[in-house]
Order: sequence, then C-alpha cells, then structure tokens
Amino acid sequence: MTKKPQAKVQKASGTGIATDRQPWPYVEVQWHDATSESQWKSSDNLPNVSAIITRGWLVRQTKRCITVAGSVGAIDEKPDGEIASLDVGEIITIPRGCVIDIFELKVVRTPKRRVTLN
Repeated sequence: MTKKPQAKVQKASGTGIATDRQPWPYVEVQWHDATSESQWKSSDNLPNVSAIITRGWLVRQTKRCITVAGSVGAIDEKPDGEIASLDVGEIITIPRGCVIDIFELKVVRTPKRRVTLN
C-alpha cells in the first residue's frame, strides 16, 4: 500500500498575519468528510465523500490530525512580552488522512466600517 503524502501548510504570498500578535497561521483546509445515509439505495447510486473547505486558525498539528479554530479569545501578554495561552472556540479536528491541502491565507485589513445587520 502506497502511503499518501501528508499535506503541508502552503504559505500565502506577501506578508501579513490574520490578527495582531496572533500565534497561529490563518488557513484554508480542503478535506474530505465521510458521508452516510440511512435509507436503502441502489448500488449504482451510492453516496460519495463530501468535499469540505474549512477556514480558521491552525492551532494544532500532530502526526495524526490538525485542529482549526474559528474563534480566538483576546490575546493577553505576559509581563515579559510573551503571549499567554489563548482560548479557542468553534474547533474542528480533522484526521490528516482526510486532508487534501492546507493553504495559509493572507488577511488584509481595511479601515473599520460598521456593518448594518438586516
């Protein structure tokens, strides 16, 4: 059995980070998810895997999985200037075998403008 090469984070062109002093890259992960159905199906009409795109902060990488967070708590600085541990939310852990590609995104900030909600 041939081992699938593991996806590596591909750097965005240019410079910039997603938030001021955030310690993780902001990424887009393209991956395949399992699909299941509970009804009877013809064998020529079976479901396929779902192609998924997830964006967020790449907060953990291990040999077996990656974890992406959609929200990051306020960044606190320790007295020595180091970043304290952060709280993260809206997390998803994806097995590396499901990952197709990971791209680091360059986030460009525009001047603040209030958004009106409908």
